[in-house]
Amino acid sequence: MYNINVSELFAKYDTTGDKVIDINEFGALITVIEPNLPLMDILAAFAMFDKDKNYQLSLAEFQAVLKR
Repeated sequence: MYNINVSELFAKYDTTGDKVIDINEFGALITVIEPNLPLMDILAAFAMFDKDKNYQLSLAEFQAVLKR
């Protein structure tokens, strides 16, 4: 099991400091984990996190998926 502080991870990739992660910030995070992931897969992963479909991830949305 990984010991990840989800709030800190979220804040690290919220580079604009607006308390949400957009697709560009999410892409930066995902490519650290999987550098060769195709854009379509990044978009699909983002959609899985973005439960309210507003094209932004709140901390709550981010946490909900990572805690599964």
